[in-house]
Amino acid sequence: MRRLLSWYLHHLHHRPVLTKSLTSALVGASGDMIQQTLEQRDRLSLYFIYRHDSFDDIAAGSTSTPPLQYDVSRLLRQASFGLLIVGPMCHQWMKVLDIMVMASTPIRSAVMKTAVDQVTMAPFSTAVFFTYMALAEGKSHQQCRQTVATKTWPTLLINWQIWPAAVLFNMYFVPLPLRVLFLNTVGLGYSVVLSSIANSDSSNKSTTT
Repeated sequence: MRRLLSWYLHHLHHRPVLTKSLTSALVGASGDMIQQTLEQRDRLSLYFIYRHDSFDDIAAGSTSTPPLQYDVSRLLRQASFGLLIVGPMCHQWMKVLDIMVMASTPIRSAVMKTAVDQVTMAPFSTAVFFTYMALAEGKSHQQCRQTVATKTWPTLLINWQIWPAAVLFNMYFVPLPLRVLFLNTVGLGYSVVLSSIANSDSSNKSTTT
């Protein structure tokens, strides 16, 4: 673990944007894979219910289980968003906040940075996420606008239940070079939420067909 951290810090020092971008891509891909696995769990539950398999049969391994099926293009969309957008954008945004937002005490500075982040960057990045995903899926501009209009606000309501405390902790305790890594750590769980919301239409279609 110490070697891994040392390796990461070395690359973070020499190639900060690339390192943060690759980490963000890994987080995005992992979040989508977790969400797809959860969706597969629901599908498998229905499979066994309709087959009327008993728990004894399942435990004994006497019944066949359908293989998990992952949408690789969907996973790559979320990974590419982390690589191309999240990593570079968060790298620059953390630096901008540190320069622009200053206060008389560290805690006041952290509170002000958190407020600015959640009032400006949170809505912007959420809208950018849904725009990117819709365009990457090949949706029309009208469909893209509709997706952003219908999904941004509900997602922001979830965002504001998770991120203010995390950002405040990040701004107060975490040194600037490691702040994107901390965001990625919290973001793994949040990327599961984003994957669920972004793909809710396609998930509903797959379960009804």
